[in-house]
Amino acid sequence: MLFMTIVTWEPEKRNEVFKRFAEKGTVTGGKIIGGWNVIGGGRAFRLADVDDPKAAFTTCHIWDDIAKLEVIPVIESEQAMKLVSKR
Repeated sequence: MLFMTIVTWEPEKRNEVFKRFAEKGTVTGGKIIGGWNVIGGGRAFRLADVDDPKAAFTTCHIWDDIAKLEVIPVIESEQAMKLVSKR
């Protein structure tokens, strides 16, 4: 299942956030498909294909002290259009 995670942090937490990204990643129980950082800083997006949502849930909590995570289940646009067109 695909999940888009939006990570937001305060400027003074930047170095700690980047260090934790390097050490722990942003997802357990799946694979990161892509990642993007906002050019101005303070926000990143990660798309992951997750095999085990419970493991991903646990991973999110390692960020509670330095960042806010918003985890959104998503579907590829082509798949969504096919589903809608079948109606």
